[in-house]
Amino acid sequence: MRTSSQPRMSGPSLKRLMILMLAAVVVLPAVLPQATSAREVELKLNLNPGDEFRQELTIDQLTDMQAGPQQILMEILVTITMHTQVLERTDSGNLAVKVDFERVRGEADGPMGRGAWDSKNGGAPNNPMLLGFAAVHGLELTYELAPDGKVSNVQGFEGMTDRLLDAMNAQGPMRDQVRAAIETQMSGDTMKELIESSYTAYPDGPIDLGDTWDQTVDLKGFAPLNVNVEYTLTAADGQTATADINGKLATKPDAKMEVMPNVHMGMQLDGTQKGSCVFNLANGWVESMEINQTLKGSITTPEGQGPNGESIEMPMAIDTTVTIKSLPVE
Repeated sequence: MRTSSQPRMSGPSLKRLMILMLAAVVVLPAVLPQATSAREVELKLNLNPGDEFRQELTIDQLTDMQAGPQQILMEILVTITMHTQVLERTDSGNLAVKVDFERVRGEADGPMGRGAWDSKNGGAPNNPMLLGFAAVHGLELTYELAPDGKVSNVQGFEGMTDRLLDAMNAQGPMRDQVRAAIETQMSGDTMKELIESSYTAYPDGPIDLGDTWDQTVDLKGFAPLNVNVEYTLTAADGQTATADINGKLATKPDAKMEVMPNVHMGMQLDGTQKGSCVFNLANGWVESMEINQTLKGSITTPEGQGPNGESIEMPMAIDTTVTIKSLPVE
């Protein structure tokens, strides 16, 4: 984790800013793709009931914002251990999938200080930047996965809001305000959209080394982003295949993100992704991946956040590294 030295904010302006940014720290990394397999035959995700996988997802993110004369640095390093099981094939031909979020651990450094937390030790995080991640610990998420990668019938997020509010010790009007923000940003449609975007498009037919294929994702939820990714097959043997990843991200013109019902923040960001991934050729599952993503631009707060009741435009840059590695199934 990178270290930083920064001035500290305090008072109501900091609380308002942290509420508005609470979900951004959690959701923006989620637009990173989880690539699927490629080899010199027909390409598809070949999962079957009984398959199970354990993976470790690590997100290392540094956000640099300029609020008027003040620089705000926020850094977070979080590792999530997930256990995915393919339960059965439904009558419609889809796969019923279950994901357990077994462990979450992280470190954070920002305007409200430094902190570290590990779900294995219990208790609540001592840094608000870790609360959103901590709320996913213990979740059992289920959904149906169609052969074309479409996701439906997402279940399991229902208890996350109350657990996050309890961890924040949010009471009274503050609890209602934060609940509205979470439910706006993490609606069922938004969660379905994010999960579905993790299953990338496959090439239309057999490909050879050096061939490329594309994926375009149009995110309409919390972060209104257009994501265009190009995959290039760089290596393949009898068991694994490797692809380079090059992507571009950009918000739509005049994009706004709804942070609470009828409360919007302007958002203009664009950037790039670069990385690579290794796949298991037998089932198409990701064995490992690393992606470096850079976003630059600005966000604009709702009116009322400035000293004279005006909105505030804040230039920002977000550098994120996401890695995935496989773990033994226990």
